[in-house]
Amino acid sequence: GDDGCDATKPLVYVVMRGISGCHENHSVEGISSNTRLSAKLKTLHAVDLYQRAGIDFSLLLSSEHPDPLYVAYPEPSLAGQFQMSTGNALDQWYDTLGTTSDRSDTNLVTVAYEDVSVRDGGHTALKDGSKLSVGFNELYVEWNPETIAMVQTAMRLP
Repeated sequence: GDDGCDATKPLVYVVMRGISGCHENHSVEGISSNTRLSAKLKTLHAVDLYQRAGIDFSLLLSSEHPDPLYVAYPEPSLAGQFQMSTGNALDQWYDTLGTTSDRSDTNLVTVAYEDVSVRDGGHTALKDGSKLSVGFNELYVEWNPETIAMVQTAMRLP
């Protein structure tokens, strides 16, 4: 257009699955209160749309081991004509990310917060405290130099 900007090109496609949270609050007026918050993220995948080396180099981030995900790609014969950003095969593959894990009891990130306050019936605190727990599971990272260079260049532009 006339604004001097080139056409945009997508760099990364992010897939997050299993986002959940819970808030509980229990209290007895003037005696005790207990607040609990929890949040979870089951899986995270970042697909590199910029690189052209092939499907085996397409996951910048993956909360699942990438090898079984690459095997699940519906058209492995695209080697010489690889095109990440278009096509039904790619859409089908996106739909499988985060759904093939054999570890149904694990999450990439879990956060839990608990705040407890117990009083003696008056205003004297018998027990006050809070606890924050953050848990991380493994995250696989693929370093694609061309994509990282493009992101750095894009971030420097006005």
